[in-house]
Amino acid sequence: MISPFLALPTILLGIIRKSKFALTLFVVFIGLLSYLYIPNLSDDKSRYVEIYEDFKSWDYIPFILYNLSNSQDFILQLLFKAAADIGIKVQIVFFIITVISVGILLKIWSHIVIFLNLNKRESLLSLFLFITSISFLDLFSGTRFMLAASIALYAYFQGFFLNKNKTAILLLLLSINIHFGLLVFAFSYLLLRLIINKHYLIKSIFLISFFFLLLPKDFLVTIFSSIGMGGALASKSEAYINADNDLTQGGQHGGFGGMVIYLVQNVWIYAMYFYLLLKIKTKERYHLICFFLIALLNIFSSIPTVYFRYSLFIKMFFVIVLMFDIQKYKTKKEPVFFIVSFVCVLITQIIITRYNIEESYMNGDSFLFFDILFKKPMSSGDLIY
Repeated sequence: MISPFLALPTILLGIIRKSKFALTLFVVFIGLLSYLYIPNLSDDKSRYVEIYEDFKSWDYIPFILYNLSNSQDFILQLLFKAAADIGIKVQIVFFIITVISVGILLKIWSHIVIFLNLNKRESLLSLFLFITSISFLDLFSGTRFMLAASIALYAYFQGFFLNKNKTAILLLLLSINIHFGLLVFAFSYLLLRLIINKHYLIKSIFLISFFFLLLPKDFLVTIFSSIGMGGALASKSEAYINADNDLTQGGQHGGFGGMVIYLVQNVWIYAMYFYLLLKIKTKERYHLICFFLIALLNIFSSIPTVYFRYSLFIKMFFVIVLMFDIQKYKTKKEPVFFIVSFVCVLITQIIITRYNIEESYMNGDSFLFFDILFKKPMSSGDLIY
């Protein structure tokens, strides 16, 4: 009640002691960080601030038709439009979205801990895996992809681990209408339902997919054009290739620091490849699903922005795989290694967003709880240019 930042040490101590209330407070704390976060003008989050401001006078039917004609997803746009009409601050919507995203992930973790009957040390190790696997940069600046990815992950959990196929399909439909990019994982879910017991086929697809790592960047654009899908998909792919925020550009033109950041972003991916190649003889369902998802990821390696974005979803599913391996094989060193690599990625994200962090959290009105609560509504004039 005095300051969420002052409460953080005791919240973390409560998490270590397996307090559910402390875990809830941690989710709220992450939500408040998102509430305070001021994005760059180029971030997806800024588009929602603009929607909040620019479409308040529109009727709902024209607004929905306009968004459907300009993008394949509209649920969040509609949410921000409704918030503007009601008079709810845009930051509160960001808070709610972040709490839902992180809450879903920790709900999955809680289910698995109970299902596997993990002991205190194993559950704490797996919790650190889940928390550090979250891309906070994408959570705070991208908004919709992380929400859609969390819902899609929950759909996979419902479908493959709880055998609730109808619930999984409904959740996947929801995720698609939040971020159309999750359509790839919806299709992969349906295909996996058909071939999940054909482990030789899935392993073959997994191994063959590494060939795509050698292909040039414009490969997918060429493929889309050659099969008559050159319109939206090809232009979208080309836009991703030329995106200013492409991590490869940072590696090539950002000097030594940029190259280090680029390499750190890749370490956990290649370590995951190596880890799963060592498991190639397995017939465990969760390994097979991960094999197939990684094969899907590798197909998009020629478009780095898509590749790294989809890796956010793969990372969270891979953490589920590690949780099962902790219980089955009593592995400890590998999860610790991945926690360290995830933390290194988090450090690079802090470096990348250091100016956003300074603007968002280092001023006088972002420390005390009531100052945060009564903060003025964010506007396009607050965005970082």
